[in-house]
Amino acid sequence: MQMTVLFRVFYDTRNWMGIICTLNDPSKYETIPTLNRVQLILDSLSFSQVGQLDYEITFQLLKYLKHEEEYLPWFAALSGWKKIDDLLKRTPKHEVFQNNMRDMLSCVYSKFRNMDEKVIGYENIQFQSLVISRACEYQTKDCIQRILDLFRKWMKSIDPDNNNILPKELKDTICIQAIRYGGEEEWNFLWERYQCSNLQLEKDNMIFALGCTPIESLLLRYLNWSLDESIIPREYASAVFSSVTLNEAGFLVAKEFLYCKIADIYEYYQRQGDSLITYVYYIAYQMKTKEELEEFQSFITKSSSYFKESDIDINDITATITGNIEWTSKFYNRIVQNE
Repeated sequence: MQMTVLFRVFYDTRNWMGIICTLNDPSKYETIPTLNRVQLILDSLSFSQVGQLDYEITFQLLKYLKHEEEYLPWFAALSGWKKIDDLLKRTPKHEVFQNNMRDMLSCVYSKFRNMDEKVIGYENIQFQSLVISRACEYQTKDCIQRILDLFRKWMKSIDPDNNNILPKELKDTICIQAIRYGGEEEWNFLWERYQCSNLQLEKDNMIFALGCTPIESLLLRYLNWSLDESIIPREYASAVFSSVTLNEAGFLVAKEFLYCKIADIYEYYQRQGDSLITYVYYIAYQMKTKEELEEFQSFITKSSSYFKESDIDINDITATITGNIEWTSKFYNRIVQNE
């Protein structure tokens, strides 16, 4: 039966195992229509996230993706993995998770690895961008090398601002991953392109990409520049900070920057507490340990005068960290046992 209405269905273990058996058979998985496969992925991840379904069952189901060739199921799965990815960042098991994801993506990546080839159709364009982005994020060597080769070819081109040789549909993805896996030379090149660009969307994407470098000295310089309007416009300052916090290598740099520079940030935003709260939230969202919570609470206590004018309750942000801790405490061991 094909899905016609979107709603969650909770099966018993026997039914889940039957579904898993069908999905993991390359000759049978397509007997379940595409939208139903999407719904099964969403359901299993959602039920596991709230503790109603063992993650072992969800992981067994998602193994079928090795032979999935449609965009929507992959989009559902990779979007749903975000909570788990965030949980495992900055833990010993994140590398194991990345290895498993890399293995899962290997077949579909081979379909899109030729980045110079023209992809036809909106859905396929989105599919290619998603797969290339995640394959690089999960450290697929071939993907990283191809992206760096393309980016460095652009770096060597004559008049790179008017002769951007990167595939149009992959340009943003390539910039992000080239900064993530490149060095200072790549970073400086993209910074120059940002300065020369007159296109708002392009500048927005470059601002995000520049925060993806793992080089701490560059990240710290970038954060300091974000508080100098002669270098980076004020409206981009929080975007710079957000980009660095989302970078696994940049979280600690961004946190230390906030803790040490709170007075400067407060003054830069002309003593507007709500603008400062945005920075605090970006950091709090990434926290998931009791030690981080205690450190955060100590910081808030010492800095309370900066938040008096804010309409946002600091307690709500603290509750976000508490929720992360509770979820981590409940599910971390279950997840890593299945990785």
